[in-house]
Amino acid sequence: MNILIVGASGGIGYGFVEILLQDPAIDRVYGTYRRWESAQDLLNLASRYPQRLVCLSMDITQESDLVVALETISHQTRELDLVVNCIGILHRVGLQPEKSLRQINSDRLIEYFQVNSIGAVLLAKHLLPFFSSPRRHVFATISAKLGSIGDNYLGGWYGYRASKAALNMLMRTVAIEYSRKSPQTIVVICDWNIPPGIPGDYGCSCTFVRKCLDRFADFAVHVGIIGIFCWFRNSYHSLR
Repeated sequence: MNILIVGASGGIGYGFVEILLQDPAIDRVYGTYRRWESAQDLLNLASRYPQRLVCLSMDITQESDLVVALETISHQTRELDLVVNCIGILHRVGLQPEKSLRQINSDRLIEYFQVNSIGAVLLAKHLLPFFSSPRRHVFATISAKLGSIGDNYLGGWYGYRASKAALNMLMRTVAIEYSRKSPQTIVVICDWNIPPGIPGDYGCSCTFVRKCLDRFADFAVHVGIIGIFCWFRNSYHSLR
């Protein structure tokens, strides 16, 4: 099996890569990262698995980056059995979730949509050739419960909520088109819920993941990752 993890240098993506490399049935894992300086753990892991882990620089908001990265992969394999898009942003320096309308800023809203929504559908656009065989394929994207319109009782976090809601609709629409063009491919939206009691920075950064691990003894992150991966393995073998 050949697997692509988009956003492999982040906490969730890196967790996927670690678990996947423990499975001898997986031939090769491709992992993307945006910034070299924040991808050192991933690059060090690649040095331990030089034949099984390939790291690729890619910014999901730049379509040209997607094309180059996937072209590189196509030189080594024509099929991807599983793709997991772990890219997402909630906060960074200069970007914080809005608590009221007074904090709405158009540039920041655009950034939320570029990272959390548009990148995923561009990925779906260029992945289709890798899902052309009669074998089972899975394209999964990490979303969030906060993207649920019906579950929004507290308000706030305008950009993040709206971009995740848009992601859900985009992936639903992708699933409909894939059902015609690649009916053997399953499109999955995975809700990633923030466990209660985690203070402060709720991003899916390595800092956040380490807080989860410290607070919940590996439960919050690793069980979620293992659950998604086990679902994939079960669906892959039962539906192929």
